[in-house]
Amino acid sequence: MDQGHLFIISAPTGAGKTTLANAVIKKLAPNINLHKIVTYTTRPPRPREHNGVDYHFVSPEVFELKKQTGYFLETNFYNNHWYGSPNSIKTDLDAGKSLI
Repeated sequence: MDQGHLFIISAPTGAGKTTLANAVIKKLAPNINLHKIVTYTTRPPRPREHNGVDYHFVSPEVFELKKQTGYFLETNFYNNHWYGSPNSIKTDLDAGKSLI
């Protein structure tokens, strides 16, 4: 099985990263095994954001526990909230999934 590819979109808050990712997935997913990564955050959801779709919204305590147990590939503290990407990204890439 081929290794998956990781696509990273980086831009300031509110620049349209989610809109772009969703458009790319809609266009390319029928032809390649492309999925959106759902990361974790301690910030509250914004209007129209859904837990498990846009982010996994967790309490600071849950985030810290996951962090201490090595659950995250990387974490970042930004604007008084934690953000983190799960280690499952590596497993998914090894399984041939491409992620954005």
